[in-house]
Amino acid sequence: MKYHVYLGLACEELCKRSSSDKLRQEWFLLAEQEYLRSVELNPRNSYYSGNLGRLYGMGVEAGQAQYLEQAEKYYQQAIALAPVTVLFYQNLIQLYAHAGMPEKALALAQGLEAREQRQAGYIYYVAGSSLFEWSRTLEQKKDHGPAKALAQQALQAFEKAEKLRPDLPEIPHNHGIACLMLGQKEMARALFAQALAIDPNTSPPSPC
Repeated sequence: MKYHVYLGLACEELCKRSSSDKLRQEWFLLAEQEYLRSVELNPRNSYYSGNLGRLYGMGVEAGQAQYLEQAEKYYQQAIALAPVTVLFYQNLIQLYAHAGMPEKALALAQGLEAREQRQAGYIYYVAGSSLFEWSRTLEQKKDHGPAKALAQQALQAFEKAEKLRPDLPEIPHNHGIACLMLGQKEMARALFAQALAIDPNTSPPSPC
């Protein structure tokens, strides 16, 4: 099984490095073949499913929207096998952000709230950071409407994260940075003060 995983990882890396569209697709398909074989041999290993999610997600980010369903399927499969592994949530949230599906990113955290509030709080934080980062990318592309909608979703995610994880200074810190970049300076100051109250070593950006 590990042979197929390692071979898949090598093919995936060659896919990333190739400057030829034709070769990239060939390496992609070879990586897919090896990852599918590893899942077939050991369907209970969450990381094997996660490898496929990551590979298909890479295809989505390259403009191949047809891989979105497969990426989602295998990330969800990995989460079902290892529901406490944050990496799978992070990768799936980033995929949803890039695909313009913020409601699905937030739904991942909402699904966790009933059984694991601390983890849900962290996932909300990841969602807020990923959604806001993508909103800035869209803003740079002058895609103002979707950028604004994503930014609002990001702020909502940060607010939920702060309620569930008041012990993490990075949550109000990143929330503050988002508010600062959106021109909400008073809110940003309050959030940076909140982060400092949790951990005096937190360094807010300057000037605020």
